[in-house]
Amino acid sequence: MNVTECLVLASLLVSGVPEGGAGGDGDLSPAIRIFERRILPIVRSERRSSCVECHFAGVDLAMYVTDDPLETFAALRAQGLVDPERPSESKLLKLIQRKPEKEDPVLARVRRAEYAAFLAWIRAAAADSRFRTASPRRPIRLGTELPPEVVRHARRDQVVARMLDTIWPEFGRCVSCHSPGHNERLVRKYGERMNWIVPHDPEGTLRRIVEQELIDADEPERSLLLLKPLAQEVEHGGGPKFVSGSRSDRMFREFLRDFAYVITGRYRTTTQLPPMPREVVRLTDQHLRIVHVPTEWQGKLLRVDVYAIGPDGPSEHRIATAENPVAPRRPLWQSALLATAPKGTPRAEALARVERTHLDGDRFLVRIYVDVAGRTVNDRDYVLGKQEHVADIVLEGPWHAGYRPPRIIDYAQRSERRPRERVKAGTVSEPRTTGRD
Repeated sequence: MNVTECLVLASLLVSGVPEGGAGGDGDLSPAIRIFERRILPIVRSERRSSCVECHFAGVDLAMYVTDDPLETFAALRAQGLVDPERPSESKLLKLIQRKPEKEDPVLARVRRAEYAAFLAWIRAAAADSRFRTASPRRPIRLGTELPPEVVRHARRDQVVARMLDTIWPEFGRCVSCHSPGHNERLVRKYGERMNWIVPHDPEGTLRRIVEQELIDADEPERSLLLLKPLAQEVEHGGGPKFVSGSRSDRMFREFLRDFAYVITGRYRTTTQLPPMPREVVRLTDQHLRIVHVPTEWQGKLLRVDVYAIGPDGPSEHRIATAENPVAPRRPLWQSALLATAPKGTPRAEALARVERTHLDGDRFLVRIYVDVAGRTVNDRDYVLGKQEHVADIVLEGPWHAGYRPPRIIDYAQRSERRPRERVKAGTVSEPRTTGRD
């Protein structure tokens, strides 16, 4: 719904049809007149109500109205959604008033108009004996038929929360070309379509992604948002940003499939809902590089899991992870770290409150996994595990921010390469990468 359409609908709901505009209705009761002039436009509008501001799917104000005012009121009363004794306290009015923290000013005007229309109608109907005693002529239930869990899953705040734990941390790969402040040259050449990342605003970014049709709702795995960074079937000026079968690939496919199912209404039962992410994930400002890896690893997917080492040994759960392919023609690997924490833990709650973070501590265990056998090539959902575990390496000292230089592990020595041991730029320790940098 654009601004003009919202304002027209709001004006219609507030003012209603002028006297005589819908034919002679002088004999109609106030409740019926209000219903026909101000409530029916909600049902008959091709545009969604203000519910769209909080719900991607599953809820719309038109679901609570039929063409018959007496039948509508009787059904709403039977469901406890209107209160004839205290009309202004009706549950339906409270539902209409719900709004997100960041309210859209245009939809706010629509919401106020919807509230005013329904308040006026409920009050008039409550004062009319015909409405107070009306009974449904047929079995009818108004509102959504979806289970509460499905409705909640389609709420915008829930969708954005899942985005934060899946693809939002991955956009560090994309900012140099698709975020304002980094891509002026590309914007001059290709236009504003390059700016689909809204800095520090995942919901705004999702809105841009949808507007630019980067998500295919019918075939989510054919979405440009996935195919472009894979750079396999669709040309991507920025080159490949991750590979098929990687964590990034899994997270993009997981989110895109879920989002497509939400907006197309394919979720109808709780059993159809996907499992929720088990970790809270946020991008860090810390980088790791591994050099002098075996030549047979080149081009293979490598993951590191980082554990904090305390007095009692390594932490039970990893505190960070990173996954990228080893350079195809160089014996090195590099990536930024993603901080992780299991859902429901205090650390997860702390991570959920920030967009970017930093790993604290002065001793870390780095566990390295490599897909030498190429299992992820044949199975994009395969997750590297014990079979791919190749080494554990301990790092001593605080982990500083930045990738110039990053923290460096010399795999041949199975130890950390200290700053004074780094070789000159242009050699193996100072690569140019096409992955996360």
